[in-house]
Amino acid sequence: MRGQPLAVSGSLGDAVIDLYVRWREECVALHAAYDRWIGAQREDRPSAYAAYNAALDREERAGDVYAELIRSVAPSEAGPA
Repeated sequence: MRGQPLAVSGSLGDAVIDLYVRWREECVALHAAYDRWIGAQREDRPSAYAAYNAALDREERAGDVYAELIRSVAPSEAGPA
């Protein structure tokens, strides 16, 4: 049922929080890497872009892992067939 909190066990709840925090930390790191890339001197731009691209990959992976856990514990929105 939408709008009602999902009851989760302690360890599952901890996992959800941990993965959310990890994803948000990667978001912060991604923004910092982007800022470094945009502000980099011409000769530093290739390495700054590579660092940004790596941060983008880490953020995407952290988001995917978090989403996978949420999908595995969230009630299905599909009703009975």
